[in-house]
Amino acid sequence: MAGGLIMAIESHHYSFNGRLADYVGGIDGAGSVSAWGMTALHDGRHAALLTPGDELSFSVGVEASGFTLSLWMMPKSVGCSVIRVGDSHRLTIDESSRLTLQVGDDVAVSDESLAIGYHHHIAVKYDDTISKVFLDGVVIIEHEGAFLPGAGVVYLAGSGYEGEVIDLRVFNYSLPDDNVQQLSVSVDFGELAASSSTEGLSHYYPDFPLSGPVSDEKGSAPGNIHGNLSPISRNSGNAVEFTGAQYIGFPALVPAKSDFTITAFVNVPAGISGNANDTDDVLLHQYGSDGVGLVLYTMTSYGGASSQSRLWASDFGEILVGPDLRGAGWANIAIVREGNNFKLYLNGELYADSAADVSIGTYGLYIGQYTNSRERYLRAGFDDLAIYNRALNTDELQGIYSTGGAVFSPPFPYRIHGAVRGDAPPVHGWNPSPLPVPNPRAIGVSGQSAVIGVPHQRRHPAHFDQIDGSGANGTATGGVSDPARMGVIAGTVLDIQAQPVSRRVRVHERATGRIVRETWSDADGKYRFTDLDPRRAFYVMAFDHTLQQNAVVSDNVHSEVEDAP
Repeated sequence: MAGGLIMAIESHHYSFNGRLADYVGGIDGAGSVSAWGMTALHDGRHAALLTPGDELSFSVGVEASGFTLSLWMMPKSVGCSVIRVGDSHRLTIDESSRLTLQVGDDVAVSDESLAIGYHHHIAVKYDDTISKVFLDGVVIIEHEGAFLPGAGVVYLAGSGYEGEVIDLRVFNYSLPDDNVQQLSVSVDFGELAASSSTEGLSHYYPDFPLSGPVSDEKGSAPGNIHGNLSPISRNSGNAVEFTGAQYIGFPALVPAKSDFTITAFVNVPAGISGNANDTDDVLLHQYGSDGVGLVLYTMTSYGGASSQSRLWASDFGEILVGPDLRGAGWANIAIVREGNNFKLYLNGELYADSAADVSIGTYGLYIGQYTNSRERYLRAGFDDLAIYNRALNTDELQGIYSTGGAVFSPPFPYRIHGAVRGDAPPVHGWNPSPLPVPNPRAIGVSGQSAVIGVPHQRRHPAHFDQIDGSGANGTATGGVSDPARMGVIAGTVLDIQAQPVSRRVRVHERATGRIVRETWSDADGKYRFTDLDPRRAFYVMAFDHTLQQNAVVSDNVHSEVEDAP
């Protein structure tokens, strides 16, 4: 991530490169380590190789008012301790490979299992109210009460743990959830960007075609382009340009009276000018007789005397006056409403604020044109429109500006070969070891992947095997590296008369709902899926495209490894 704003600084950092040194806080750890070695998680990274009986201690003085522990590890055993403080506060792996949190006499058990022998990121945080446990960036346990009882010694492993311990970071406050997700992407993630949280993100348009419908990647409010937009370069990728003859119509996306944030990137050319009748270039106009029209101008002429950007409300007047954006290049502009207070941000910095008690009309929203006057078309580059149902703070808006878009796009933690320019062929991720990539639960319960391309810069996403055996590793057969993971799920689809039929069949990972395989059964109703990890649970669904029969589901299915011929 270029130019990321450092927001979160760890108090202690242990990278286990042959010793238990604290490279931030200066408080070295202690304990027995059976061996030191290199980990396959990432090239050049070391690990403590622990066997049952090894236990590490760290006098990090964690505060009960708020903290975060971030740990990269690869467990090879079950029924063992992971983190301990005293005798009554523990995080363990039970005999079913599930993480279990003990807080005093209370015990909370996750619904999902770790993949033993896989690299995982585990985080525990407390925010003065609730303790949370994260597995590979996804919250799997929430429990009221403090996990760590004030300052003390934190113990790792012990009580039967066998495996690698690779990286431990301790923060003396509770990190935002999206920062924890960033830490789960790569063990070498050195900077945590100012929050580009998706919390409250109600509508998101990172990619605009040159014509036709526009997809809402977060909500359910697609837009429609009137006219033909032009391509324009932005950050080695492509955005779109309004040339004074196009607009995009949306449903009303901005709430009438409640808090909101609107953010987008614009590039207003230098030298555009005109007269008061036709050069009030409109970036956004939401209207309706049930309230005032809210208008955001990228420039206003006022008889040629001014070229500043403005936020305006009909029947109210000017709310905010912004800068002259002409010739400034790509800029992030954001409008924030909190109560009756409106704020205008430019590139993550507060530029102006003012009070306005207005109720905004809710009939519809136009981008690029004033609804009732076709003379006020926009002339500017445009990209990455996001609308939140809350007021973002300065840190969050700085994060959007520094990362180049409303949704944080973390880097792929392994090597990438091939170009990453927007006009290049798709690149491919490469796993340098026979072990699966980190974050094997990459597509979590949110339905979003933590390891993605960079959509706001129009770069092609990397192709890789998110779960060893997902069939997405770029090979012709989706083959896996470990024969023990080459499981098969096979069966026959029958119709309501118990006759074999050809139907669409999908295999979903049970823990997340992720589709890992899809095919059509043949004319005899038979289907077969290969290279599925037997340690993971799936459910299989067959669909009747003729709509004569409901979908048939086989739940909690495990693949089986067939005997070699």
